[in-house]
Amino acid sequence: MNRLIIIIMASSLLWGLSSCIKDDRNNFLPDECVYFLESSLHEVKASEGQFGLVLIKSGKGLSSCDVTIKVDEDALNEYNAVNDMSLAVLPENVFTLSETSTHFGKTDFRKKVEVSWEPAALSALLGIKEYAIPLKLECRGLEADSERSVIIIQPVK
Repeated sequence: MNRLIIIIMASSLLWGLSSCIKDDRNNFLPDECVYFLESSLHEVKASEGQFGLVLIKSGKGLSSCDVTIKVDEDALNEYNAVNDMSLAVLPENVFTLSETSTHFGKTDFRKKVEVSWEPAALSALLGIKEYAIPLKLECRGLEADSERSVIIIQPVK
């Protein structure tokens, strides 16, 4: 009987001490952020009529967030200045986004958004000057990765 009590007390003590161990599982994981899988400039044939954007949420997986995709003329102007180019923003009536906003739950890590356009209408515009679609991520609930939050899609003939 005494032996049983000692075994129960020892196992209770070990169980109690093991619950005091600090949880370090997330120490080496980066903070969560949202970004485009492929950022910077992408040349796409106008005849293809679409381009797929992949949004990624990475990090610890403890938070959810709302993401908005917006046309950002300032991003295109900055790209033009750095790369000595003269791309103009493609008029918004020529292209469409399948979604302009989306929600990432705690367990979500990937979303896909399609950018599409009418190839014939776009080809007529491309004869006049070079156009691009500058898109920027804006995130509520988490931060957008500043280096990968802009994508510029340049339709070419």
